[in-house]
Amino acid sequence: MPYNFRSRLGDADFVARSKVAASAYDLLQLVLAYIDYAHLESVSIRMSFYFFDLADNDIMELVGSIYNIFEDKEHLFSALVDKFMDIVRSAVNRELKDEDEVHRFIALVYVELYCAEASPVIREMMMASHTSPILMEDILSRHEKIARPVWDLKKHEDDLPQALLLSEGTVAAYLISFDFIRKQDPAEIRLKILSGILQSFGFSGAEIGNLLQFIGKNRELWQKITKSILTRA
Repeated sequence: MPYNFRSRLGDADFVARSKVAASAYDLLQLVLAYIDYAHLESVSIRMSFYFFDLADNDIMELVGSIYNIFEDKEHLFSALVDKFMDIVRSAVNRELKDEDEVHRFIALVYVELYCAEASPVIREMMMASHTSPILMEDILSRHEKIARPVWDLKKHEDDLPQALLLSEGTVAAYLISFDFIRKQDPAEIRLKILSGILQSFGFSGAEIGNLLQFIGKNRELWQKITKSILTRA
């Protein structure tokens, strides 16, 4: 599907309304209301507002100037995903500095998934990254670097990129499930995703049980970390 920018208002009307927005939040809501947000470019613009403090810019100027910095939409979106993953990793490492790499890894995966539940914008960004071949390969490459130390703790017949590819498929299903008519339990799905990842990484049933217990007993910590990420505290 081609990516394009399609405002549901004429340019003049859109600019006029954006100039009288009472706040950055109002301006962002205007963007969300009138952009066809199913396309990657509009998602990129929304995430630019969130991560790069661009909410005070006129949206039409943003559309015209943002590609003076980034080569194309994929490069812009890749930078946004990088930024998000860096924020999550820093927040998790800060809170779990005394834990080993396995506990930090499963916490990072869990918090990424929790952010998707807590923020529709983050969820849309993650969904877009799982439907673009270029972005999906970038995600796999980044996750491989993070997961490698944990993967190397066990012996394997398969390779890590293949295991990650299969796990990302379950993540994509998790993201889609938020739009189902028949609602699912996100917390239960997150634990099943973690269990599947750990199993593919060669952990025993007992080890997986202990690690999931660690996740379960620290719910307030994951809420705290997620809140700090979404508010950029």
